[in-house]
Amino acid sequence: MATIAELAAVGLLSRHYAEVKPEETALIAAGGARSFRALHENANRLAHVLRDLGLRAGDAVALLLGNQPEFVEAYMAALRIGLRVTPINWHLTGPEVAYIVADCDAGVLIADRTFTLAAQASVDAVPSLRVIMVGAGGPGSQDYAALLAAASPQDPQDPSLGIQMLYTSGTTGQPKGVLKRVPEIMLPQGPGTVMAFQERGDVSLCCGPLYHAAPLLADMRWPLASGVPIVLMPKWDAEQALALVERHRVTHTHMVPTMFQRLLTLPELIRDRYDISSLCRVTHGAAPCPRDVKRAMIDWFGLVLLEYYAATEGGGGFQITSEEWLTKPGSVGRLWPDYGASVRREDGSQTAAGEVGLVYLKASAEGRFEYHKDPEKTAALFQGDDFTLGD
Repeated sequence: MATIAELAAVGLLSRHYAEVKPEETALIAAGGARSFRALHENANRLAHVLRDLGLRAGDAVALLLGNQPEFVEAYMAALRIGLRVTPINWHLTGPEVAYIVADCDAGVLIADRTFTLAAQASVDAVPSLRVIMVGAGGPGSQDYAALLAAASPQDPQDPSLGIQMLYTSGTTGQPKGVLKRVPEIMLPQGPGTVMAFQERGDVSLCCGPLYHAAPLLADMRWPLASGVPIVLMPKWDAEQALALVERHRVTHTHMVPTMFQRLLTLPELIRDRYDISSLCRVTHGAAPCPRDVKRAMIDWFGLVLLEYYAATEGGGGFQITSEEWLTKPGSVGRLWPDYGASVRREDGSQTAAGEVGLVYLKASAEGRFEYHKDPEKTAALFQGDDFTLGD
């Protein structure tokens, strides 16, 4: 019998949970729930469908899906047959979506019917593109549910592990695909890790869009690898988030400062209506958090906030607990030597303590990124193995 590490290395860790707790709930969503067995088997079915459409290890698939079970299934399916998967920001216009579909070289686009017009714009830009539509779609697309119903639920038996390529727009020019060619093996995030999941009893709430790197990791990939059920919130609503925490006894979630601000603007009567005592880890990042906002959130939620600083491109290693933050308000953590981060002057020399400079992050040999089809922009960010995004 394969070990957990062996299953993780080929994107089949869901098989473990499908075997040990097949009928327990893995996903809770407005469009329906999935048990651990159903989630695993649906991902297998879609993997066979994508193979039948001619995709092979190294090919690309794009996702234009909201926070819905089909996003999770499609992402899992792509990884377990060695594909490069690109989730697309569904807030973009049709031409913007079409640009990313073309730039990432997608052979198949899996889209929700809500985004039919953007899907059609992508087909216009890439005539060879095949479209799988969740729900009734436009002419030329294939129906997601019908394809899965006719496919095998058995493991695809592929030794390849796929990769993700997310797009980041930066401040100028067209969005760029952040490509890391070495697959990232996702192991359970149990005690001693950042998330410190307990497989029994913990529940993760995904309240941010899964096309973003942080919710994708913290609210989907880590819980999936850990056998923790996920509540998928289709779009952010402050009171609804509190209601879901109470209803499902949510223990973990990821938020951004704007969400904190909207929570704090709720009338006190509404805020006091919901029991959020189950929360034990609220990670946050993506933007600076005003000190008064964070202090108010700690006063309300308790010492459960864990802030981080990182980027889609990589790096990381910066994090700060609520207790630490209260002694150093405004900080996002220390420069830990083990992670190789540094602060430098414009000429690349090391700053002194207290001096303002550019933050440089370390790109590991295995996880070094590149901008898809843009080696010049990639090279401009690096000094050796270190890179800066200009912060």
